[in-house]
Amino acid sequence: MATFLFDEHVFGPIKSRRLGSSLGVNLLSTSQKMCNFNCVYCECGLTHQLTKGEPAFVGKDEFIQELEDKLVAAQMSKTPIDSITFAGNGEPIMHKDFLAIVKAIKRLRDAYYPYAMIAVLTNGYTLDQEQVKEGLALVDKAIIKLDSGDSILMEKINQPKGNFPIEKLMENIENFEGNLIFQTMFLKGCVERKAFDNSCGAPLDQWLEKIEELNPKEVMIYSLDRDTPIGTLEKIPKNELEAIAEKVAEFNIVTTVV
Repeated sequence: MATFLFDEHVFGPIKSRRLGSSLGVNLLSTSQKMCNFNCVYCECGLTHQLTKGEPAFVGKDEFIQELEDKLVAAQMSKTPIDSITFAGNGEPIMHKDFLAIVKAIKRLRDAYYPYAMIAVLTNGYTLDQEQVKEGLALVDKAIIKLDSGDSILMEKINQPKGNFPIEKLMENIENFEGNLIFQTMFLKGCVERKAFDNSCGAPLDQWLEKIEELNPKEVMIYSLDRDTPIGTLEKIPKNELEAIAEKVAEFNIVTTVV
């Protein structure tokens, strides 16, 4: 199925199911995906090795200037911005200047759109790095991917690079000081001739156990809404997502279906 890449380092604002009118931040290449996960549902396609000579990240100063230009133009045109969101063509917190960029965004946000939230969408792979912990502590919404409570299913859906079991992600989350939000993609399908469904049965029970154990500030539940690189994936109906949300709400955790 067709997928796409963002061709700018600052894009939108676009209408987000989770974050309103969202100005997107892409710290990565505009021509190739860069990620330490290879999620089967990623709208940017599958993760491949970077083309030789292709810069993986935008320069910090170049990006900050581009962002300020975008905010000035949006302010002049009276374009509403509810959030400034780290997303883009892969995993945003891999950038070596992540902390400095977060601080610059806070400064620019305060100057031009003081009521906008700053959000980060991340897979949590590098939550144990000091600059990542500091950077995420500064944003309004640190949104961590948690698509499974089981290492085997996580490997099938998210396909992290190297050895990254679910226990490592749990440790990263437990050691993080701050309010975390979890986002979970519920879906079913077949990958490499093996069927899976994380929305029911034992996979759902394992996920619920992790949610109760980790007690996040909020849980965002959603399913497929855009094209995916694998055509065998299926969307979970909204009524089933709402039933899952009711189970999470029993833990007294704010839960939204988006």
